[in-house]
Amino acid sequence: MNMCDKIVLFLGALMSSSLFAFHHMIPSPWDLVYVVLGCLMMPAIFFLILMRHVPHKSEEKYHVSRVWARTAYDADIAHRTLAISRVRIAGTKGGKGMIQDVGLIGEQCAVECSTTNCVCCLTDFRRGDALAVLPCGHMFCEACIVGWSFSGRASSRLCPICRSAPG
Repeated sequence: MNMCDKIVLFLGALMSSSLFAFHHMIPSPWDLVYVVLGCLMMPAIFFLILMRHVPHKSEEKYHVSRVWARTAYDADIAHRTLAISRVRIAGTKGGKGMIQDVGLIGEQCAVECSTTNCVCCLTDFRRGDALAVLPCGHMFCEACIVGWSFSGRASSRLCPICRSAPG
């Protein structure tokens, strides 16, 4: 809680409590007005303070939507045809993203490259690793493609190898 919040809270509490404490000294017609004002002022002040602490959408948090086929690595991946899905990624730039599979888009892709490693991070694929196969057929670690998608560059919609646009 910063200093401004403390001052607003103190003033609101002071005004509300003084209205409640001194409403007996005020003639009867104004009594109800001050009590109502005091009752309305306290929740309004708490609401304003709480709204300052609610996390607002930051420039660092964003969502991207991409298309690729999600699969797990195994030895015969080069001979498969995979269904392409629309994938929504939510997260922070430079951080981890949460991947949500939105659904199939009705297209398929054949795995064209038979590499055994990711060209982005240069690690060897192991059996069961989560892979992203782009519509052009190039495959990458799913984590690498999420990072590529969050890079913020205009080229992040394209394949990192051949620069072809999806679909």
